[in-house]
Amino acid sequence: MRTLKMLFRGVVSILLGAVFLLVPASCTAQIGFEDWTVDNGLPSNEVRGVTQTPDGYLWIATLNGLARFDGIRFTIFNKSNSPGIISNRFINLEQSRDGDLWVAYESGGLLRYHAGKFRTYDSRDGIPHGDVSTITTDAGGNVWILSSGQVAQWNAKSDRFELYQPLSDRIYGPLIWDSTGFVAYDKTKVYCFSKGQSREFALPPRLQGKVISTVGLDQEHVAWLRMQSGEIVRLALITDHPKQVDSLDAVMYHGPDGKLWNFQPAQDVMRSIDARRGRESSKITFRYSYADHQGNLWLATAGQGLYRLQSQTISTYSTEQGLLDQDAYAIYQDRDGALWIGTWHKGLSRFQNGHFSNFTSANGLPKALVTAIYQERNGRLWVATHGGLATFQNGRFSTEGVPNFSQSVVLSIYQDRSGALWFGGRTGAFKFENHRIEPFSNGGGIASVDVHVITETQNGDLWFGGSNGLFQLHDGRVIQWSEKNGLGSNNVWSLYPDKDGILWIGTFDGGLARLKDGRITRYTTSNGLFDDGVFQILDDHRGNLWMSCSRGIYRVGKKELEEMATGSRTTISSISYGPIDGLRDSEMNGGISPAGTRATDGKLWFPTQDGVAVVDPSKVRVDSRPSRTIVESALVDQAPADLNGPITISPSQYSLQIQYTAPDFLRPTLIRFRYKLEGLDQDWTDAGFHRSASYSHLPPGNYRFLVSAMSPTGTWSQSSTPLSISVLAPFYKTRWFEAFVILFAALVAFSIWRYRLMELKARHALQVDFLQQLITSQEEERKRISMELHDSLGQRLVVINSTAKLALRFKEDPAKSKDSVLEEISSEAMAGLEDTRSIAYDLRPSHLDRLGLTQSIEYLVEKTADAAGIPITVQMDNIDDVVPLDQWINLYRIVQEGLGNIIKYSSASSASVRVDRMTDQIILRIEDDGVGFSVDRNVNKTGRIGIGLRGMAERATLLGGKFEVKSAPGQGTTLTALIPTSPADKTETPEAIRN
Repeated sequence: MRTLKMLFRGVVSILLGAVFLLVPASCTAQIGFEDWTVDNGLPSNEVRGVTQTPDGYLWIATLNGLARFDGIRFTIFNKSNSPGIISNRFINLEQSRDGDLWVAYESGGLLRYHAGKFRTYDSRDGIPHGDVSTITTDAGGNVWILSSGQVAQWNAKSDRFELYQPLSDRIYGPLIWDSTGFVAYDKTKVYCFSKGQSREFALPPRLQGKVISTVGLDQEHVAWLRMQSGEIVRLALITDHPKQVDSLDAVMYHGPDGKLWNFQPAQDVMRSIDARRGRESSKITFRYSYADHQGNLWLATAGQGLYRLQSQTISTYSTEQGLLDQDAYAIYQDRDGALWIGTWHKGLSRFQNGHFSNFTSANGLPKALVTAIYQERNGRLWVATHGGLATFQNGRFSTEGVPNFSQSVVLSIYQDRSGALWFGGRTGAFKFENHRIEPFSNGGGIASVDVHVITETQNGDLWFGGSNGLFQLHDGRVIQWSEKNGLGSNNVWSLYPDKDGILWIGTFDGGLARLKDGRITRYTTSNGLFDDGVFQILDDHRGNLWMSCSRGIYRVGKKELEEMATGSRTTISSISYGPIDGLRDSEMNGGISPAGTRATDGKLWFPTQDGVAVVDPSKVRVDSRPSRTIVESALVDQAPADLNGPITISPSQYSLQIQYTAPDFLRPTLIRFRYKLEGLDQDWTDAGFHRSASYSHLPPGNYRFLVSAMSPTGTWSQSSTPLSISVLAPFYKTRWFEAFVILFAALVAFSIWRYRLMELKARHALQVDFLQQLITSQEEERKRISMELHDSLGQRLVVINSTAKLALRFKEDPAKSKDSVLEEISSEAMAGLEDTRSIAYDLRPSHLDRLGLTQSIEYLVEKTADAAGIPITVQMDNIDDVVPLDQWINLYRIVQEGLGNIIKYSSASSASVRVDRMTDQIILRIEDDGVGFSVDRNVNKTGRIGIGLRGMAERATLLGGKFEVKSAPGQGTTLTALIPTSPADKTETPEAIRN
């Protein structure tokens, strides 16, 4: 058996006059045509060559670029987007054994596509000058070209072309069949070189010396010659003597599906074929043909684009073949093998022995609109129309002895095992027995519904399907099944009881249901059914149920249905058939009985709105192998990424879009995909029919992108070659940076700890120094108080004591005056009291408790000015409520010490004290215009000035603030204290204390 590829790559592209499928003449040929032009992505309608590479892509050479096709979309390669291409005009192409693509430029030279890169070869690479008219390869991987009548062979080691003459020094021309070889001839022989082999054909004497126009070589190694006179001859290979095959009978080949193809040679080396699509036909003029791996034939046309011829699964009978009307409904096969087809408008057709015979009202039918067909066991054929019932007898239809249904419409007819006939119609079910018709009155809801279908199961139960669900007649009682019991819809249109005791239920809009042992399993589009409409159910006895709907025909494996019913799987796979498979109209008809039938030869017949669709399940080819998935391109922030290595995404890039595909030329639009990004996704993402995946803001890390495609039978392909993706982390998220941050943080923490330690040590040293100064100051204060007590208060007490003794002596001498003595005692006592008050004031000014901090400072300044005899101005904001009460003395002492220094050391002529209350701090500034001093030399001295300044600084620190000294010799002195504010304790204000 020859392959379809052998069939097409030979005769068809040269000598094809017409193509016929050898099936009955009344059926339309099972050949489907589809075309692509510039309107749907082809770069040019001038197609010069077609081939398929091992990855499944179809490559097309045109006069405006090179195209790669996956069955859905074209990817265009030209000199503007593909380095290595120097011209967009290509005249043919060929694929070598290693998968490289060789394409000939119209202007001369050759283009090679290898490992995703293009390279052009010209005369510098050994190609003879002129255009490359033919490319041929062989199984050994050798590549030959024909250029300017010379043959050159590519040397892979040197990557150059070398002249090669396989036959003789003759000038060669192209073998025009698929452009796969070269031919030369002289007066006595024809020399053909194709696929690495040379063949010689001797010319019979009557042809010697005549002019040959074209030569072709078929797969049987027969040479086809067209002479200049127009004569076509066939020559067999040379054996012992020249042999001419005079017969020009059709050349026949068997395709892979067993169909016989007939190619009739024409009287011209023609490149055309009549393409019929539905009721339209057109002439396709083509240059070359190519058969792909799936058995499709591709035609490269001269200005009409690219055509695909496809052997189709479905044949159609319609009005062209003799059917009365294209709108078919009920189909039934009688015991003689005749198929009866009821039409919607024009009557009844009978198909028998390959021919149609038709019946209308003129043949006894009550009306031309047929709604049901059935044959009793005694052979009587019943036909229901919109005008009533009729039976077929002696070549005519008769209404004699039939029940009167003129006021109703019968949609279904069935004979039960007892011999009674049942009619289902618009007003319920009726039983016809012993020439009597009776409505099925005890049928519950049956009497009020349309009954579309009636059947009987093995146990003798009758089943009625209608517009109100399913009704079961069991032992005289009716059981209703509806959506409440698990049906997907109450509108039941089809029933099929199989040999396993299962009742299959088809609904108009609720999918398929399986009823067994009182349990219903429902199948809908949500778990894999192609459509929720099931107008008819036919068993092909090959393990599949075939169903019809308003979108075409589809089938499901019974094994999958059973596995889902038992819980071993959750989804099923459906294979659908539509226009691409030969359906002239995808909309099936139903709602009458029967809406399709399985004929005795195994073929399935379905009514459509354009004829009858016929499927032969034994001839249906199903490729269970899923298509190979390929990652085509990737965009990072809309910029193309190189797929030859891992994709690197920098920290400044955010989006990633990946385009993938699965080349397929049978049902490309029905391929489903799933993908996963390892490192991010835990499970596969169902992409449906989409061919792209998008990600944004991927976390730093390494990923692998995988994609898989599903076969028509539901098998997932192995995932594509993983695409590696590396997302770089920003520098602040890298490990070295993290290590650096940790180290830096440790150093900072250590530095802070060290600084804090040093600060604590310094503060401790300062506190020790301050305590030492404080002790020294206290000792000096004690000395001062001691001296004061000794020199002033003590002396005064001595005076008082002496004066008192003197007064005692005056007691003995009354003549002496006592008044002067008492006055002296009183005076000394008062002076002692003042000295005592002064000492007490130095220890704790009483004004703080009586007047508050603000007024106490004002009083201090006023008293100091009076004592010093120089003007001292004071400007103060009220700060009593922003300095804690226990810290008043510290601020007061700072002012007191500052004023004391002015009096003792500055020799100033004026001074000022200013206290400003800010939002978050108090600013104390004491200034004088005195002699000043050098801060660096005096601030650290242990003398009085140094001790005083240090004491002021320490008191400012205790207040949480800072103390600054600004002075220079001859420029006066400015003391500044910056004290942070904090609310004073209201319970300890002077008023509270006094109260």
